[in-house]
Amino acid sequence: MYPLTDANNPILYEDGDEDEAGQASTALAPIEETSPLGYNVNFVNATLVNTSAIVGMGIFSTPSFILRSVGSVGMLIALYLFVPLITLAGLMVYIELTSMCGHKRSGAEVVYLEEAYPKPRFLLPTAFALITALLSHAGVSSTVFAKYVLDGYNIEATPSRQRSIAIAMVTVAVWVCLFSNKWALRINGVTAFLKIGCLILISATGLACLLGWTSVPSSGNLKHPFDGSLYEANPLATSIVKVLYNFVGWNSILGLMAEVKGRQPIRTIKRAGIASVLIAACLFITTLLSFSIILTKEEFINANEVLGAIFLRKVYGDAVATKVFPIFIGISTFGGIVSVTLYYGRMLREAGRQGMLPFATFWSRVGRFKTPYGPVLLKWGLAVLLIVITPAKDTVVFLIDLASYPALVFSLLIGCGVWVLRRRRQQLGLPEHAYRAPNFIVLIYVLQSVALLIMPWIPPKDGSKGGDVGFFYATYCIVAVLLLLLCGVYYWIRFRALPEWLGYELIEETISLPGGVKVMALKKVYKDNSEGQEEPLLQGERGD
Repeated sequence: MYPLTDANNPILYEDGDEDEAGQASTALAPIEETSPLGYNVNFVNATLVNTSAIVGMGIFSTPSFILRSVGSVGMLIALYLFVPLITLAGLMVYIELTSMCGHKRSGAEVVYLEEAYPKPRFLLPTAFALITALLSHAGVSSTVFAKYVLDGYNIEATPSRQRSIAIAMVTVAVWVCLFSNKWALRINGVTAFLKIGCLILISATGLACLLGWTSVPSSGNLKHPFDGSLYEANPLATSIVKVLYNFVGWNSILGLMAEVKGRQPIRTIKRAGIASVLIAACLFITTLLSFSIILTKEEFINANEVLGAIFLRKVYGDAVATKVFPIFIGISTFGGIVSVTLYYGRMLREAGRQGMLPFATFWSRVGRFKTPYGPVLLKWGLAVLLIVITPAKDTVVFLIDLASYPALVFSLLIGCGVWVLRRRRQQLGLPEHAYRAPNFIVLIYVLQSVALLIMPWIPPKDGSKGGDVGFFYATYCIVAVLLLLLCGVYYWIRFRALPEWLGYELIEETISLPGGVKVMALKKVYKDNSEGQEEPLLQGERGD
């Protein structure tokens, strides 16, 4: 395959500014000068997109499992104080990468990996897009929602019922994103405010109990918060991973980078990202303190995925816990899935524009509603598939762990990619980019990825089945590695083996589609045929 640009002889925009020149010389996929998806993102809805993506089912479904692993409320709170620092470090890394890669491309990690690791061409961004879309937490959130509904209305929680409700939730939320970006952002904003309001109510309830304003006595957990703390490597690693899962979505708005309004979109996203992480961190900590004040340690540990319902039942009675709270869970789940679908739709579209996915124009096209319908439909299909094939009993814990491991691999690559791109820009003589993360921040982000990749392999003290699921403790690590290897096998077969076996070469060309869409397409050129007998893989209007 022949690259569009050569690192030793970059093709720069003749009429662009220095920032655009830097984008053109490091990008491999074509840059769309005007966003085909429109410009609907400002500081307010950017903050709400991130906040809604972060504040989801995690705070109600994972703290019980984390407390069981770390042994004490003090350790639990400490992790929720520590992880936001990692998240902010990651945000600073991403902001610098966006500054280097440019604000005219959405897709976040797909773009960063493409530009930092141009060889093997597009392998890493395509692998990232497919794996993270498959393992996204939409399936987890909808599964927890199903469990709350069945538990709240005293319906037997069979696997088929749980999956049916989960699939229905995913379907409605994802399909909203098919028909309107504006309405998806508006719905997301409303659900974000409702989520924030609910967590404030829970936090206020704990404070009222602590002050003696309720009939529910304080559990006393905060008197000796670190009693029973455990410090094993494997449980600690999986606990940090679960807290990180609670903050999944902090990078969502970076996936919509090309749709941000204003003259300084990167600054807008930086401020929105920091604001959303701080809002979520404060709400999570006060919510956990309320859980710790109201619930005994045993109640907290045994609550599992229905922690929120048990908390409300103890304070407000069965009616609120079983009838009202599932409604909130539904709203929260719905908003979270809308947020991540907006992000994943752009990410998969950008992967499609790189030409590595089959039928590249399908993934890149924008429908009449200015939405990326191909990637959104793929996101829906992958979420449904994951809900169906995962055993219902261990769905939540296993999916959280499984989604985390490939994400850590890519986090390591992205963190190192900052240094790679800095060096490349220096070699190309490009001007200094606007935002630069301190090296110690980048190093922290890289080291936490390395540590969390190694620690889960350390056996727990209770043996091979002593993890947080009912089977081999490192199953999720093995499955994640296999998924990464499968991506490598796909790449080798399609781009190395088949061309060699069938006697053709893959040639890149830029195709222009209606609405300002530009996509990299691959066509087969058979070595023993004339130029007139070339068989293009994709049809379209060839760009200049």
